[in-house]
Amino acid sequence: MSRRSALKSATKLVSILSTSQTLIKPALSTHPGLKQYNLSSRDVCTPDIYIPMVLFFPCPSASARSRVNKINHAERLKRSLAQTLTAYYPFAGRLSSSGTYVNCNDHGVEFVEARVGCNMSEILENPPNYSYDNDDSLGLLFRPGSLWDGLNINNNNSSPLMVVQLNHFDCGGLAMAVSVTHRIIDGCGLSAFLAHWAAVSSQSGKQVQPHYASWPSVDSVISPAEIISLKKSWITRRFVFQNSSLASIKALVAKQGLVENPTRVEVLTSLLYKSSIAASHSGSSSSVLIQPANMRSRLMVPETAVGNFYWRYFVEVNNEGEAQLHSLNHQIKKGKMELRNMDLSTMDDAEILGLTVMEYMKKNYKIYVCSSLCNFPFDKVDFGWGKPIKACLADGGFSNSFVLMDTPAGDGIEAMVCLDEQTMSKFESDEEILNATSTFL
Repeated sequence: MSRRSALKSATKLVSILSTSQTLIKPALSTHPGLKQYNLSSRDVCTPDIYIPMVLFFPCPSASARSRVNKINHAERLKRSLAQTLTAYYPFAGRLSSSGTYVNCNDHGVEFVEARVGCNMSEILENPPNYSYDNDDSLGLLFRPGSLWDGLNINNNNSSPLMVVQLNHFDCGGLAMAVSVTHRIIDGCGLSAFLAHWAAVSSQSGKQVQPHYASWPSVDSVISPAEIISLKKSWITRRFVFQNSSLASIKALVAKQGLVENPTRVEVLTSLLYKSSIAASHSGSSSSVLIQPANMRSRLMVPETAVGNFYWRYFVEVNNEGEAQLHSLNHQIKKGKMELRNMDLSTMDDAEILGLTVMEYMKKNYKIYVCSSLCNFPFDKVDFGWGKPIKACLADGGFSNSFVLMDTPAGDGIEAMVCLDEQTMSKFESDEEILNATSTFL
């Protein structure tokens, strides 16, 4: 059976047998002087979607069970989450109707427990053939409405900014699905939050306090819906690229002479972009890749800074010659260097609010986005019963997007690719993709 046939033969495996839910509030009430948390201009132009991360934990060993003092996992997570929310108090609030600040009212984070009618291995070893419009086994591990969905802030402003679903499998394994709105946190911030929560839960004493920047109030914003389409009409596939394959691509790119020492992420981003352009049936002859980059070090704020501290650079393609691996990699290197040397005073609101992206849209450019979560330690968080055997985002995202994460063994990169069905059909048959990927998920 071909890899593609095997992909299409996968079936839904999860059945949620029962659920219960509660609201977890901060262990200590938020100080009256902190009741309004202003969002930055970058925050308010970020789509108000949940970032859905799931961590898979095997059945804890006897020694691990003794380390958590015989308190069951759900109770330990609830208690430690309440303590963590004292430090991360905006997470327990609600977004204002204007979408420009958080009302830190301690209404709480939603915590759901679910019993799943299968073993964890049945999901990890038999991932589904996934189209966003259909249910999938991974998506069922999240509370409905927290899987890349918006907050629906006009609904009496009652939507929680964070939702946790703890899934108990028949085998004793656990999957903790955490959804946090992108409006208040980016990938780096989510990693810091989970590390803090895990340190409190495991009583390691290694938690690092979050950093809050002070932002002036924002009066008006450009709707993110005008910048990135969130219409759910695409297909998600996962591809695994071993480090050995990426090393070969790096050598090929370096041989062209334009780029010295390309990184794994750079060459993989170039390959995904190149192959997507080739597979696209769009009438547009030009495209642009939006590449977000963590700017905390340049802005001299700690990695625990709460909010969206990314900036972005653009990789344009206007003709076939610009869509070559070495050329794309050269543009990526150039964009990263420009960010490092940027005069921070030029990071004005016009750029933050996505006007550059809108200009590309007006010129009929096909827009792609690639986000890398590589080197973030999602797979190292230990709540007291061991580290996860896998950490990943739920399938979905948005059209023409790629998300990169390290494989659990650290021997490669897993790419989540979201394209329309017609483009995906050609993309997954692309010769360079077939030669470079080791596994279709």
